[in-house]
Amino acid sequence: MACAITASAACGDLPRSNPYDPSGVLQIVLTGPDSVTAVGDTVTFEVRSTTGESLDQLATFTTPPFLSETGRRGQFVAVAAGTLARVEGTITAHVNANAAAKSFVFSQQPSSLTVDDCAASKVMSFTALGIADHPFVYGELICAHLLDRRGFPLPVLLADAWRSRNESVVKVAIESQAVLNATGVGSTYVVFTYGTFRDSLRADVRQEVAQFGVGPSECRSGGATLRTGETIQLAVLAPGLDSHGNQVTDAATVQAALSAVYWLFEDRLKVTISRSGFVTALSPSDGYAYAILDKGDEQAIVAGCLIHVI
Repeated sequence: MACAITASAACGDLPRSNPYDPSGVLQIVLTGPDSVTAVGDTVTFEVRSTTGESLDQLATFTTPPFLSETGRRGQFVAVAAGTLARVEGTITAHVNANAAAKSFVFSQQPSSLTVDDCAASKVMSFTALGIADHPFVYGELICAHLLDRRGFPLPVLLADAWRSRNESVVKVAIESQAVLNATGVGSTYVVFTYGTFRDSLRADVRQEVAQFGVGPSECRSGGATLRTGETIQLAVLAPGLDSHGNQVTDAATVQAALSAVYWLFEDRLKVTISRSGFVTALSPSDGYAYAILDKGDEQAIVAGCLIHVI
């Protein structure tokens, strides 16, 4: 027998599925990625009814703070999640009184490692670390920046991620950043590991002359005394010392430094001085003459002699 519809009730319990009806029963699902791999990635979520039709135009979305809407329905851009390289989130779609949620993981994946010297923010060549008297006396502070595939930084660098392949050349200490300490002349690689990501940088350790002896002997015992018109020749004496006071053992390095030395004097000293160190006294005065090592891009004082003109 056909069922009659009365004023108070429908015939049977018929659920309503009209999405425009706020009280209607509507089964919905939310589709989209399970993870976001990098800051700057664009992700798209879609809300559909269980029967298949898309309901994007009818839906509103509730998102975690690290997703930002692009202006297109259901599409979002991953933004930096504070100081975390990994965070879980849930996005929820609402259609009238109905809701569907989807959980996913925001997890940046390392793609590259950049390294600088922390102070000048320039890529380091590690060609002048010096020779320490013992491990950890001297080091170069290394600031490493681990980047994802879009060039955004991952904020966490694990202290135990650094390894030197040859600790007789370089040892690694961990402070606020990695510190490379030169322990001997040579070359090695310092390897960085973060999960499955690996990268390395080459460390070339050599001595650089930082100090020479100076002659004549009067320079080492209170200074050389000249009368007006007298001439004396100053000279740097091999072997040289590095910045730690250790003797530079490579003769070629010493010879190259000797050939790059020239002489200057303080303004208060009234003398003339040749590039090769011949000093002629002009009038009574006191001051230093300095041996300057020309390194090309910089100059360094490597020796000095106090001159008294009487």
